[in-house]
Amino acid sequence: PELVEQLHSPPPHGASLVFACQLGQQEDGVHPSMLRPIMPFQSRPEDLAMAHDGTFFMRFEDWMQVYSHVLLRHQLNGWSRMRLEGSWMSHTCGGTPIPVMQPVLATLDSWARNPQCLLSLEADFDVELCVTLHQFDARLNSASPFPFEDQLRQIFLCIMHMDGSERLTVFDKKRIVRHNGASAATPLSQRRSVLLQTQLKSPGRYAIVPSIWEPELPKGSQVPFVLTLHLNCDAEKFFVEASEAEGWGANAKK
Repeated sequence: PELVEQLHSPPPHGASLVFACQLGQQEDGVHPSMLRPIMPFQSRPEDLAMAHDGTFFMRFEDWMQVYSHVLLRHQLNGWSRMRLEGSWMSHTCGGTPIPVMQPVLATLDSWARNPQCLLSLEADFDVELCVTLHQFDARLNSASPFPFEDQLRQIFLCIMHMDGSERLTVFDKKRIVRHNGASAATPLSQRRSVLLQTQLKSPGRYAIVPSIWEPELPKGSQVPFVLTLHLNCDAEKFFVEASEAEGWGANAKK
């Protein structure tokens, strides 16, 4: 049998690991290309995409063509976790006003339309925060060719200081959190997910803002995403506000 890798993307619940496993050959002795995920064995035939938990198999040769790094995710003991689902829509999409591509489509004011996750910290120590922004897994669309550029958006994530209780009304790069000289903002990336890690002063109040490059979407269209927060403090030491009016779902879970 041929050695393959079993990879597990961040699931809705629990930790994920990377395992080595064996996969037998097909009857004709030839393996098909596995650049796309194989659905999990527990998936319901009528709802494969929604039931997919992120597990898939790949031949090692295919893996080498697609990936350059291996990220191992493990259970963070003593950390709290929250998962939020959201969507960019015509009224919750403001773009990303940074000059990394030309022309810059968004403005400092339009950026404020993006969904804002307001985080309040009440711990008596500085809190380490890891945030992951995921967009839809383009590999699940059989009509999309690798590297799935027709399905993946340019995504951006930043964390900003807040002075009061109101949401931010303009993009101000001076508000972006900095820790040890590093800015709490990801590069603009056409990837399935981006990761941001920083340390926040507590007590304090912050806005976590995901965005795409385009400041406008056609009326009726929707671009879903998932925001996952990990904080090294007890759950009662932080509070999150994510309004449904801004495109957040009603299923925020700690």
